[in-house]
Amino acid sequence: ISMAKERLGSNAIFSGPQKGLTIIGNHCYGYSGSIAITSQIQTMLSFTTGKTYNIVRIQTGITQNGGGAQSDDIETVIKLNGNVVMSRMLSHNNESGLLEAIDLLIPPLTFVEVTCDNIQGTTSTPTQVSLVGKVYS
Repeated sequence: ISMAKERLGSNAIFSGPQKGLTIIGNHCYGYSGSIAITSQIQTMLSFTTGKTYNIVRIQTGITQNGGGAQSDDIETVIKLNGNVVMSRMLSHNNESGLLEAIDLLIPPLTFVEVTCDNIQGTTSTPTQVSLVGKVYS
């Protein structure tokens, strides 16, 4: 579990995907990077917000032709303080590679966990989750 990291100025350079939340001024982001999803739940993002609230957009994508079977279905689950607030499925067979974005308000001091699971098969499917939003005090 990581706390939100605040970076300003030249220290705000993107250093690669991670499970945490990064805050730059009044904006925030989290990028999981590409993680192979099989038939086991994988944690894509995991962090606790600070004393501010965040309005964010979360999106799941799969790499087309990057692995996985055409029948794989990737389920994304978003939990706030251990409670499921949203669950969506992305079908490798029928989608263009991106799940429709989910907009959420995340309250202060909230543990956020975003997981993905291949609920249709056991094939390794490269999957990414991105979170982008604004921080309010």
